[in-house]
Amino acid sequence: MRFLVPDTSLVWNFHAIGRIDLISSFVGRAALAPSRAEWGLEVEQEVLHHISDAHDALHEIFGDAVRPTPSQRSTTHFIRERAFRGIAEDPRAHVGESEAIAIWSDIAAIGDTIICLTEDKAFVRFCWRTHDADSNPASFAGGRCFVPVTSADVLASCVAAQKISEAESGSLQQAMKAADRPCIEPARNLL
Repeated sequence: MRFLVPDTSLVWNFHAIGRIDLISSFVGRAALAPSRAEWGLEVEQEVLHHISDAHDALHEIFGDAVRPTPSQRSTTHFIRERAFRGIAEDPRAHVGESEAIAIWSDIAAIGDTIICLTEDKAFVRFCWRTHDADSNPASFAGGRCFVPVTSADVLASCVAAQKISEAESGSLQQAMKAADRPCIEPARNLL
């Protein structure tokens, strides 16, 4: 099992409310089976650019950034153009997600569970479509299935693990929204 940060949306949510520890708790709780928590270079650079004070805590969780090979860089551009172009007219948008797909569809073993922590609806939908073998997202994923997890899912897991109460979960979601952060519904609702 692999935990992957394909963009900064979810980590930024928890940083905005001062609770990156809940991401660590989520990854640690689910890591009872052999697992790895990872992120790509593009996402790490975005963290350093936008929320640099969160970098050390995130590095503790996700380790050194995985650097794309030249082939993976080329694939990143191809995926961004083919999978996200209509969604993201800004040439920098969805580069982290595209890089994540390019890297982990190359290095993850077929059959690996790749859990993607994101608050991006378009990417959540992309992840679910990787489960349909006949879809374009599945062809980009190279036979790997990406499983999206949103902030709501992380909070629900932390409630189940008794790290926070149900009431605190609701308050934290409200705090994310008050901080003008995207806080979408649980990923399963976007199937």
